[in-house]
Amino acid sequence: MATSAKSKSKRKKVAAILFALGDETASNILRHLDENELHILANEMSFLDKVEPEELTQYFQELLQDLGQKGFIKGGPENMRQLLAKAFGEEKAKEMMGKIGTPLEKVSFYSLANISPKM
Repeated sequence: MATSAKSKSKRKKVAAILFALGDETASNILRHLDENELHILANEMSFLDKVEPEELTQYFQELLQDLGQKGFIKGGPENMRQLLAKAFGEEKAKEMMGKIGTPLEKVSFYSLANISPKM
């Protein structure tokens, strides 16, 4: 029963955060849910009552903690590859990473790092 209450609490937090993010962002997120997830979350959002600003702030703080246990979120190609591998398997992740280009800014700075200071 505790797991059920904890799960309901998490759904409430997600619902509140989605409303706080606004229609455009929330709708973009909802598009990526499967039918079951969408049904559960839409139900939770439909019955969500008023959420006080302090409570919403707490939800965002918890979200940030969950996303980056050290207070930051680290991206980069290796983390992206791991995420893709978890979602789609190693082979598909490798294929998808092959299609992702290197950001132009990084290419430029990497090139500069190899230039001799005497030039």
